[in-house]
Amino acid sequence: MPSAPRRVMPRTIALRLAVADQQITHQVNLSDDEVAVLVRFRDDFRRLTSGRFVQRLVAEPQRLVASLDTLQFETTAIDDDDFAAFLHRYRPLVLQKEPWSFRRVRTLLGAKFAPTPVATMLREWDREFDGDASCAPMTIAVDGRRIDSHEFLTTWLNAYEYHRDEEKRGELDGLRARVPAEAIQAAIVFRISQQLQVLGRLADLSTVLLEDGGAAR
Repeated sequence: MPSAPRRVMPRTIALRLAVADQQITHQVNLSDDEVAVLVRFRDDFRRLTSGRFVQRLVAEPQRLVASLDTLQFETTAIDDDDFAAFLHRYRPLVLQKEPWSFRRVRTLLGAKFAPTPVATMLREWDREFDGDASCAPMTIAVDGRRIDSHEFLTTWLNAYEYHRDEEKRGELDGLRARVPAEAIQAAIVFRISQQLQVLGRLADLSTVLLEDGGAAR
């Protein structure tokens, strides 16, 4: 017996884009599976931001202080257990292949909102999440390699936290021999703090879709 077709729930939402000060009305059709992805993304983000590591970041934001010939990081002390708990919850949101990662949800909503200005805004969020140089007032590089980018963050996560990838670890061990561990950690935490802002915007957009569309929450 053939399975029943997936139900598609049309929902119409109205968003006000502060950047353009214009009202965008657009119908978004979401399947049950797509609704489930948005729910998991939103709920995982809420759990992530309820942890002590994020709460401390909010209370004491990371700052970079630069002069003509020096760069200093002003960071708060990081509790290893709090950071480990954070990274465990961060994994499904930051690793690209996870089913409700930032990249997958951003791509899903980008397609749903094409060709409206919302899709353009989502592409800009993508660049911010990656730490694209065009979105940053400054970048931090050692021997030509940026240490404040998403690429470096994921390499570091896969080398030392998630996959324990020996090849990636060897790639970074040479850098760690030349750069103080505190500086690398500060750059990583700074990138994470920037990503959390973008994740929050995407979670807010997901919430608007779920609540205005009447999806179960």
